[in-house]
Amino acid sequence: MKFKDKLKLLEVDLKVWNHEVFGHMENKKKILKDIEVLDNQDADGELEGSDKMKRMELVSLLRVTNKKIESIISQKA
Repeated sequence: MKFKDKLKLLEVDLKVWNHEVFGHMENKKKILKDIEVLDNQDADGELEGSDKMKRMELVSLLRVTNKKIESIISQKA
């Protein structure tokens, strides 16, 4: 197997790995929108206990996503 072919296989593997590890970052806008919807419901007094838990989970996911983004930016710098 030639070096060029090995590089192509590595590229495919790296794309899969990148999607598995960092794939959730493109969902940041969706997470922010979902949190905003829940915040609006809370402001109207319509937020139930299960929705409060969902909001806490979304905020936690957002923090993890932000840390991943910061890590990538730091590595690129």
